[in-house]
Amino acid sequence: MRRLPNLQVKSALWKQGIKQIDMALDIRIDPSRISKIINGKEEPSYEIKEAIADYLEMEISELF
Repeated sequence: MRRLPNLQVKSALWKQGIKQIDMALDIRIDPSRISKIINGKEEPSYEIKEAIADYLEMEISELF
């Protein structure tokens, strides 16, 4: 099954002026993995979803 890009995370990063690589480094996740998650090539674990949501100061349900 092909996944769709995660436009919610991408949009939140853009609105807050945050680069994917900066978020990845700040939450200690490999930048290539963040790219895969945003581009729909990898389903993140709950822990990663939580880390991304916390970083963006949003609810998990708003992003995933």
